[in-house]
Amino acid sequence: MARRRAARRQRHRSPITVEMTVLFVVLVSLVATIIMTGIDNPVAKSGAIAGNQIAAGLQGQSVVSGVVTIQPLCKDTDRLDLSTKGSCTSANGTKTDYCWNNASVVEYTCLSNTCAQNIYTCANYGFTGGCVDGACVNASGHLACVGLTCSVVPGSGGDLCSVNADCTPDTTVSGSCGDAVCNYASSTILTKDGNKVVSINGVTYVVSVIGTSDASIAVVSVNGLAQSVAKLGHYTVNGLPLYVLNVIHVFNDQLNSGATLSFGEDTSTCSQDCTATSIAYSCGNAVCQNLDVTQYVKDGEKLYLVNGNEYRMKVVGTSDVSNIVLSVNGLSSIASKGLSKTINGLDVFVVDVYHNISGQQNSGGILRLGENSLTCSDCNNNTNQSLPDLTVTTLTAAVDPANQTSNVMLTATIANVGTAAASVSTTDFAVVSITGGGMIVIGKSYSTPSIPAGGQWVMTGYFNLTAGKTYNATVVADSLHVVTELNEGNNAKTITFAV
Repeated sequence: MARRRAARRQRHRSPITVEMTVLFVVLVSLVATIIMTGIDNPVAKSGAIAGNQIAAGLQGQSVVSGVVTIQPLCKDTDRLDLSTKGSCTSANGTKTDYCWNNASVVEYTCLSNTCAQNIYTCANYGFTGGCVDGACVNASGHLACVGLTCSVVPGSGGDLCSVNADCTPDTTVSGSCGDAVCNYASSTILTKDGNKVVSINGVTYVVSVIGTSDASIAVVSVNGLAQSVAKLGHYTVNGLPLYVLNVIHVFNDQLNSGATLSFGEDTSTCSQDCTATSIAYSCGNAVCQNLDVTQYVKDGEKLYLVNGNEYRMKVVGTSDVSNIVLSVNGLSSIASKGLSKTINGLDVFVVDVYHNISGQQNSGGILRLGENSLTCSDCNNNTNQSLPDLTVTTLTAAVDPANQTSNVMLTATIANVGTAAASVSTTDFAVVSITGGGMIVIGKSYSTPSIPAGGQWVMTGYFNLTAGKTYNATVVADSLHVVTELNEGNNAKTITFAV
């Protein structure tokens, strides 16, 4: 039985052993054939050449008929080093790394035996100074606007711009002192606004308002140098001439605090170009010192020097024959005829308002700067002065609907309540519709004879007005201001009537 089992095992192993033996012999023969004939095998030969070509391409070599020959086809001097300004040379010539902008570099490197370019943002690779002269750099100084580019400049100090900043000026001034033009520009800068770029004749300054301590003191930074400045003061901060028009102090809100600054020429730095109408006064010297100026919207901004302080005033517009909008050093306010208003530190008395409904450019008024009867006792009924004082004591309107040509008669009494005779003057009548739609303004002027002290003159004006409307009528004595009076604030009277 044991012999039978052994025979069965022998029969089971024999076929496997034979098959494995045959397979082994075949494989050995095949490998030997490849080894013996590989050098002449075209497939093997081409594979070897291809492998050499790949290696040679990486090493800047060439391959001729399977033989590696040292021959540079493409060479990169900095091998993709962003911190080095390198060059790449190939059969097509030499390309040199350069700055794409102040934040990115164009880097040339070898690819398939030619010079290929890629743009790299320096900050993405840890560089803090952007790109300078074809290489990414770390800031050794600080960043500042140089022309229109934020660049690294030598010296200590904080960065005044970022590598991606636009250095296009927010405010630009050009021109020189002596060219008969007052060259300046104004800008309101709040703390929250951050840096603003100011260009003066091509020189760039980065300006910011750090904060304010009160309504008259602000801290201004120019190219990193901070300095306290006062309202209405002239300064040169880090080379930048500026004038502080206004300080905006918001209590417990420094982000919305700031200042209105004027850059360039002013009455202090270039008086020959920036000529100003001047007045100096002192209340209490028994002399009423003031200056009347006529100004329209179309006149734009005018310069005034009042007690040594420069004010820039313009007429923004008029809302009616009694109210005018004025801007003084960038601050706008409504002022009313016959009243005094202090706007940004300047006392303005509105003598008259010219309201042109056909065009605001021709609207304006007569404005009195300096002392007036409402701000200084020098201009009131002063016993040391002998002057006339014209006033409108009565004004009535008589409506006659049957009259087809003049259905309204206005009667005014002009009295001289002063201590001296009033010379010949002009009295204005103005009628303005206030209801019924479509504003109507009618004005007439009448000559008024000399009126002795204590005397009066009765005047009548005739108007043909549309029925069904309500009107305001105003009469102004000495409308052209040819009479110097004890009190300039009592020359007008207004009534309302219906037709």
